[in-house]
Amino acid sequence: MQKKTIRDYLFNKLFFPKVVRINRPGIIYNYVNTRFGGLGAKKRTIWHFEDIVVNLQLETIKELGEEKTQELFYKIGKDVATSYMLLSKTKKTASLFLPSIINYIFKTMVVGGFSVAEDIKYDHKKKSLILKGSNNMVCRKSRISSTTSGLVSGFISFLVEENIEAKAKCQKCPESCFIVANKDIKENYLVNLKELRPTKNYETLNFPTNIKYASKLYSFSELVKFKKIYINDSGKICFLNKMIIPTIAECLGLTANHFIKINKKSILEKGLIDGAQNLAKHILQDKKTISEKINTIKIMLGAFGWGIPNYKKEGRNIIFDFVYPPITKYSFLYQALVINGYLNYIFSEKFKIKEIKLIRNSIIKIKYTYS
Repeated sequence: MQKKTIRDYLFNKLFFPKVVRINRPGIIYNYVNTRFGGLGAKKRTIWHFEDIVVNLQLETIKELGEEKTQELFYKIGKDVATSYMLLSKTKKTASLFLPSIINYIFKTMVVGGFSVAEDIKYDHKKKSLILKGSNNMVCRKSRISSTTSGLVSGFISFLVEENIEAKAKCQKCPESCFIVANKDIKENYLVNLKELRPTKNYETLNFPTNIKYASKLYSFSELVKFKKIYINDSGKICFLNKMIIPTIAECLGLTANHFIKINKKSILEKGLIDGAQNLAKHILQDKKTISEKINTIKIMLGAFGWGIPNYKKEGRNIIFDFVYPPITKYSFLYQALVINGYLNYIFSEKFKIKEIKLIRNSIIKIKYTYS
């Protein structure tokens, strides 16, 4: 099977109706594979831009240095992987089946940009995992590989029910990606399972019935159909020539939470706002009016699974409401800062977040203002 044919196969497999639902504006969710997850378990999924994450990492390096940035994003990656497994209601698995489950998880992630997992070798007796690939998402641009190794550590630790750390041993980035996980690596970070468990009403909040859709919005599947979302020659899924990454909604909240925990909210703000503002120059370059630009952002955010967006301008305030957004135990701050960057570009102003408010457990209201 030729390389492009393999990518097309994975692309189609990722969006097979029994695996993921992408035909509704505002809401995307994945069904969990029953080989490792609980029967009927499903997760809200969102898409976001690689370039914005890269900018956040580069800004963090400027402020904290590379070593502390690597440490921070390792923790984020490990927490995200653990949160994924908890949402999946992962079952205890006999060691005999672990190789196939590990292979399934990481191979599914390849089409989402996790191309470090092009080659997977797992030794269940030694509890050792080696991943090899190239051109892996985010770290191919930022050189911060710890998010990837943190994800690997989180997945393998949860499956073998024992803390297994991981580290990157890449020889030449991005041509040669190399991640190793085994019991010989010194303990780095232990996750807090209690903190990461989803709320008891997670499914009630995130999978509403009788949904009413706003007009002139498109689903992810429609943007695929119109070739606005596609897989490029290097195997990355793109929107308007910029790579997008699928993840559980908790990923963005966890990222923001880690910055707040170390009192570095200012880095988060600058990294995300500047990253989104720079990205907007590209995705909105052919839009001439403010109305066209706002409409493009609304269509994009709805298709990416952020909820159904509504926009309103009131004097010096702008309000973005999201109906049926992904509701997690974390704030909507990450998403609000990204939109902040888009607005800065569209209006050539410096907006600030005035309020983020959850209304009736089904609407998130973000109010922006400028002086």
